[in-house]
Amino acid sequence: MNWLCIWGNKSSCCVSLEPVYFVVNGILVWLLQNNRFHLFKWADRSALEEIEDMKVKIGDLERASRNLEKDNESFNSELEVLTIENRTCEAAVYGFKKEVQGFEKEVQDLKMEVKGLKNMVACVVVIVLFFKFVM
Repeated sequence: MNWLCIWGNKSSCCVSLEPVYFVVNGILVWLLQNNRFHLFKWADRSALEEIEDMKVKIGDLERASRNLEKDNESFNSELEVLTIENRTCEAAVYGFKKEVQGFEKEVQDLKMEVKGLKNMVACVVVIVLFFKFVM
């Protein structure tokens, strides 16, 4: 790297004559670092500071994004498990529904039989009373 030192001491006041290239989000940014003819050194420095801050923030966002992706994957797998359980429960409920319908039919048949038996008992009572008082 080429250095231009004003007072002879590199640490006191030296400027780099080499251009510095940065790639930020796919865009090539060209900055002259510490060029004494460059009028907006403060803009370059603040841009570099902003870029460094953005790198930290982007890193934080990437970590948060990875965590969210992991959480999303776990939620999706849990959702698949719950969907399978729901389908098995639906099948069981459908089976129970068929059984309940069968029991309801049997109850209706038994009610009809009870009505028939009640009518037969009433007939027998009437016949017994008829024979007892008439004969």
